[in-house]
Amino acid sequence: MDTSETCPGCGGSFDVSDGPTHRYLGASPGCWAVYGEVLAKEYSDAAYYRVHRLTVDAYSAQHPVQRNILAGVQPRQSSRWPFI
Repeated sequence: MDTSETCPGCGGSFDVSDGPTHRYLGASPGCWAVYGEVLAKEYSDAAYYRVHRLTVDAYSAQHPVQRNILAGVQPRQSSRWPFI
């Protein structure tokens, strides 16, 4: 039995998990769990505060929005699309 799975967003290999994921970011449960560990470290140590935004932006860029989840959401008329 395979004990790892590939994250559909970043392509990384993570332990199989049936844990939670983000509502619309394309991440596997294992990848989402590791990201949570990184955030916990950042929140617990002030030395990491200055890179927190970079962590969030990089993770989000590697895990695109699942369009099928947002199918009923209309985009704003803005040059910032696809960000809604």
